[in-house]
Formats: sequence, structure tokens, C-alpha cells
Amino acid sequence: MGFRSSGSGYLRSPVMRDHATRSTFEMTHALRCHDGQCANIHDHSDVQDVTIAGPPAHMAGHSKAA
Repeated sequence: MGFRSSGSGYLRSPVMRDHATRSTFEMTHALRCHDGQCANIHDHSDVQDVTIAGPPAHMAGHSKAA
């Protein structure tokens, strides 16, 4: 829950909180129907960034507020 700006992001409210995490992971596969090097088992490394934002749970307006 943020205030939408005219740009591509959210304007920050003074009661907003966010949490960001970064995960790295490895994947292995083979493309058996593919000609060339991808037909062999090979791996990829990737990174995933996730950020969630919203009011703290104790704030009025939050779905879990008492």
C-alpha cells in the first residue's frame, strides 16, 4: 500500500515499511532436442531480488490490525 506517483514507482508514506531480500540459485538442465552444446548437461546461476512494502501489521488500515 503506497501512494502511486505519476512515474513508475511508489511515493513513500512515513508509515510504510519494506523488506528486501536477495537470493542466488543454481539450475542444471539439458536440452535433449537441441543441437549443439545445450544438449549436454549444463548449469546457470541466477539472482532474484524481492522487495515487499506496506504498513506495519499494528497500524490501522492493515488487514491484520486489531
